[in-house]
Amino acid sequence: MIAGVLLAALLQAGSYERAPLASTDFVWVERPTSADIGKFYPNSTARPVERLVVIECLVGREGWLQRCRVYQAPPTDNGEIAASLGIAGKFRVSPRTKSGESTAGRKVRIPILWKLPD
Repeated sequence: MIAGVLLAALLQAGSYERAPLASTDFVWVERPTSADIGKFYPNSTARPVERLVVIECLVGREGWLQRCRVYQAPPTDNGEIAASLGIAGKFRVSPRTKSGESTAGRKVRIPILWKLPD
């Protein structure tokens, strides 16, 4: 009995996790608008011209991104991390990828490049 419970716990703990899909594999239903970008734009003047943040999110059943985290960020943060996580809620994907796979429960990595206005 104890061995069966232990085996079940080990099987659940070691469940297979699929690799994140590239953002180009998804059909984007909604993306941040320029107004959204303006709302979340980092307010620091102490940053270089361009800053890249890559977020990794889980796709929910309705296609909205959830449980986002920072996958890659500059060594110093000038507000881009919070801005990237804040804007993540404005992305939504189709229930199927371009190749027909279900997107629910899949991870996606989204590169967000923050640039100073011209």
